[in-house]
Amino acid sequence: AQGGQYITNIDAGLYRMASVGDQIWNDVNGNGVQDAGEAGIPNAKVTLTYPDSSTASVMTDASGNYLFSDLIPGNYTVSIDPTTLPSNTQHTYEKDGTPDGSVAVVLTSGSDVADVDFGYYVKSSIGDFVWQDTNANGIQDIGKPGLAGVTVTLYDAGGTALAATTTDANGNYVFSDLLVGTYTVGVTVQAGWVISPCQAGTDRSVDSDIQSGTGISAGIAVLGGQTITDTDAGLYQLAQIGDAVWYDLNGNGIQ
Repeated sequence: AQGGQYITNIDAGLYRMASVGDQIWNDVNGNGVQDAGEAGIPNAKVTLTYPDSSTASVMTDASGNYLFSDLIPGNYTVSIDPTTLPSNTQHTYEKDGTPDGSVAVVLTSGSDVADVDFGYYVKSSIGDFVWQDTNANGIQDIGKPGLAGVTVTLYDAGGTALAATTTDANGNYVFSDLLVGTYTVGVTVQAGWVISPCQAGTDRSVDSDIQSGTGISAGIAVLGGQTITDTDAGLYQLAQIGDAVWYDLNGNGIQ
C-alpha cells in the first residue's frame, strides 16, 4: 500500500451451515398426511447426495426421524433405500410429489429444511375360509369341513372385479398385496348350494359374511398393514324328506 490509497477490494464472504431432514412414517390410512398416531418407520436408510456427487447415509431412528447437518449451501438430493423399508410397501408421499423415493433440495446459508418427509404403508390382505355349514346356522361350529374349489372374487368399491381365486383343499383363500381402500368379496354358489345366514351370532371371527341376496360381502375397509382373516362364507345343500303313505290292508304296519 502507498500513502493516500483507498483500497476497497479486500472482501470476505461468510455463510452459515445448513441442515436437511425430518421423518419417514407409516401412512396407515394412505392419505399422504402425517395424521396423529401414525408412527415413524425406524432403521430405513436415507442417503444425501452432495453438490459434488459424493454421498453420506444415515438410518432413521426409533421415531423414523433423520437429519443431515453442517452442510454448506448448495443443491442436494435426499433418497430412500427401498430395500431397508418394511417388505411390500406402497409409497404415499414425498415433498416433490413424485413417487420415486428421491427429493432434490436447495440449501441456502443457514437454512434448516425440516420437511423432507416420506410416507409409506405396508400392503394388506383379505381372506379366510369357506365351509360346509352342515346345520345351516351360519356359524363355524367345531368339525364343519372346509369346501375346496369354491371360486371367490375380490371387487373394488365400485363393484369391479379385481381378482379371483379358488379355495384350497382346506377351504381357505387369500387376496394379497392390497392397497388402502374398500373392497367386497363374493362367492360363486354352485347349483344345489345355499348361502348361510349372514353374520349370525356375536363372534365375527366364526360367522358367514356373505349376503344371501347378492352373494357378496358388505364393504371391507382396508388400511395399511392389515391381515384380515375373518371374511368367511358358509354354504349348505338343501335336503329333502318324504316317502309314502299307504293303505295297510292287513293292519300289520308293514308295506
